[in-house]
Amino acid sequence: MDFNSLLEQLQTQRPELADSLALLRQYQNNKKEKEDDDTAVDMDREEKLTALLEKQKEINKGILHQFRKLERNYQLLIEQMDQFAEAVGACPECWGEDSLCNSCHGRGKPGYYQPNPTYFNMYIRPVLSKLKTINNNS
Repeated sequence: MDFNSLLEQLQTQRPELADSLALLRQYQNNKKEKEDDDTAVDMDREEKLTALLEKQKEINKGILHQFRKLERNYQLLIEQMDQFAEAVGACPECWGEDSLCNSCHGRGKPGYYQPNPTYFNMYIRPVLSKLKTINNNS
Protein backbone atom coordinates (compact mmCIF):
# COMPACT_ATOMS: atom_id res chain seq x y z
CA MET A 1 0.00 0.00 0.00
CA ASP A 2 1.43 3.38 -0.98
CA PHE A 3 1.47 6.48 1.20
CA ASN A 4 -1.49 8.25 -0.48
CA SER A 5 -3.69 5.14 -0.19
CA LEU A 6 -2.84 4.95 3.49
CA LEU A 7 -3.80 8.61 3.98
CA GLU A 8 -7.13 8.08 2.16
CA GLN A 9 -7.91 5.07 4.33
CA LEU A 10 -7.09 7.06 7.48
CA GLN A 11 -9.28 9.97 6.34
CA THR A 12 -12.18 7.58 5.75
CA GLN A 13 -11.78 6.01 9.19
CA ARG A 14 -10.99 9.25 11.04
CA PRO A 15 -12.58 12.25 9.30
CA GLU A 16 -11.56 14.55 12.18
CA LEU A 17 -7.91 14.16 11.02
CA ALA A 18 -8.67 15.53 7.55
CA ASP A 19 -6.69 18.78 8.06
CA SER A 20 -3.67 16.96 9.48
CA LEU A 21 -3.78 14.36 6.72
CA ALA A 22 -3.99 17.12 4.09
CA LEU A 23 -0.83 18.66 5.59
CA LEU A 24 0.89 15.27 5.49
CA ARG A 25 -0.19 14.81 1.87
CA GLN A 26 1.14 18.30 1.00
CA TYR A 27 4.41 17.58 2.83
CA GLN A 28 4.79 14.28 0.97
CA ASN A 29 4.10 15.92 -2.41
CA ASN A 30 6.61 18.72 -1.69
CA LYS A 31 9.17 16.16 -0.60
CA LYS A 32 8.61 14.13 -3.79
CA GLU A 33 8.98 17.28 -5.96
CA LYS A 34 12.20 18.20 -4.15
CA GLU A 35 13.53 14.66 -4.64
CA ASP A 36 12.66 14.87 -8.34
CA ASP A 37 14.45 18.24 -8.57
CA ASP A 38 17.44 16.85 -6.68
CA THR A 39 17.51 13.86 -9.01
CA ALA A 40 17.49 16.19 -12.02
CA VAL A 41 20.28 18.28 -10.46
CA ASP A 42 22.25 15.13 -9.64
CA MET A 43 21.80 13.86 -13.19
CA ASP A 44 22.93 17.23 -14.59
CA ARG A 45 25.92 17.22 -12.24
CA GLU A 46 26.72 13.64 -13.21
CA GLU A 47 26.59 14.54 -16.92
CA LYS A 48 28.91 17.50 -16.34
CA LEU A 49 31.32 15.38 -14.29
CA THR A 50 31.27 12.66 -16.95
CA ALA A 51 32.06 15.25 -19.63
CA LEU A 52 34.89 16.66 -17.51
CA LEU A 53 36.23 13.18 -16.91
CA GLU A 54 36.25 12.43 -20.64
CA LYS A 55 37.99 15.74 -21.31
CA GLN A 56 40.59 14.93 -18.64
CA LYS A 57 41.13 11.49 -20.16
CA GLU A 58 41.90 13.11 -23.52
CA ILE A 59 44.29 15.57 -21.86
CA ASN A 60 45.99 12.68 -20.04
CA LYS A 61 46.36 10.76 -23.31
CA GLY A 62 48.07 13.79 -24.83
CA ILE A 63 50.37 14.20 -21.84
CA LEU A 64 51.23 10.49 -21.89
CA HIS A 65 51.98 10.68 -25.62
CA GLN A 66 54.29 13.68 -25.04
CA PHE A 67 55.94 11.91 -22.10
CA ARG A 68 56.65 8.80 -24.17
CA LYS A 69 58.03 10.95 -26.98
CA LEU A 70 60.33 12.76 -24.51
CA GLU A 71 61.35 9.44 -23.01
CA ARG A 72 62.33 8.08 -26.45
CA ASN A 73 64.25 11.26 -27.26
CA TYR A 74 66.02 11.11 -23.91
CA GLN A 75 67.04 7.49 -24.55
CA LEU A 76 68.38 8.44 -27.99
CA LEU A 77 70.41 11.29 -26.47
CA ILE A 78 71.82 9.00 -23.78
CA GLU A 79 72.82 6.47 -26.44
CA GLN A 80 74.47 9.20 -28.54
CA MET A 81 76.33 10.55 -25.51
CA ASP A 82 77.55 7.05 -24.69
CA GLN A 83 78.70 6.58 -28.29
CA PHE A 84 80.44 9.94 -28.29
CA ALA A 85 82.18 9.09 -25.01
CA GLU A 86 83.40 5.85 -26.58
CA ALA A 87 84.49 7.77 -29.70
CA VAL A 88 86.81 10.00 -27.64
CA GLY A 89 87.78 7.34 -25.08
CA ALA A 90 85.94 8.94 -22.18
CA CYS A 91 83.98 7.39 -19.34
CA PRO A 92 80.34 7.22 -20.51
CA GLU A 93 79.12 7.59 -16.91
CA CYS A 94 80.83 10.82 -15.86
CA TRP A 95 83.32 11.87 -18.55
CA GLY A 96 86.00 11.93 -15.83
CA GLU A 97 84.14 14.53 -13.77
CA ASP A 98 83.16 12.40 -10.76
CA SER A 99 85.80 11.06 -8.39
CA LEU A 100 83.12 8.77 -6.90
CA CYS A 101 82.28 7.20 -10.29
CA ASN A 102 82.24 3.40 -10.04
CA SER A 103 83.57 3.08 -13.58
CA CYS A 104 86.59 5.41 -13.67
CA HIS A 105 86.89 7.07 -10.23
CA GLY A 106 87.12 10.46 -11.94
CA ARG A 107 89.98 9.56 -14.30
CA GLY A 108 87.86 8.91 -17.43
CA LYS A 109 88.36 12.19 -19.27
CA PRO A 110 88.56 12.01 -23.09
CA GLY A 111 91.59 9.93 -24.09
CA TYR A 112 91.69 7.87 -20.90
CA TYR A 113 90.27 4.78 -22.62
CA GLN A 114 91.05 3.41 -26.07
CA PRO A 115 88.57 5.13 -28.44
CA ASN A 116 86.03 2.93 -30.19
CA PRO A 117 87.10 2.96 -33.87
CA THR A 118 83.55 2.76 -35.24
CA TYR A 119 82.32 5.72 -33.21
CA PHE A 120 85.60 7.60 -33.73
CA ASN A 121 85.11 7.32 -37.48
CA MET A 122 81.47 8.32 -37.14
CA TYR A 123 81.92 11.40 -34.93
CA ILE A 124 85.56 12.53 -34.80
CA ARG A 125 87.16 11.74 -38.16
CA PRO A 126 84.75 14.04 -40.12
CA VAL A 127 85.67 16.94 -37.82
CA LEU A 128 89.39 16.25 -38.23
CA SER A 129 88.97 16.09 -42.01
CA LYS A 130 87.10 19.38 -41.99
CA LEU A 131 89.77 21.04 -39.84
CA LYS A 132 92.50 19.71 -42.14
CA THR A 133 90.71 21.17 -45.16
CA ILE A 134 90.26 24.53 -43.44
CA ASN A 135 93.94 24.63 -42.38
CA ASN A 136 95.14 23.70 -45.88
CA ASN A 137 93.09 26.52 -47.38
CA SER A 138 94.48 29.08 -44.96
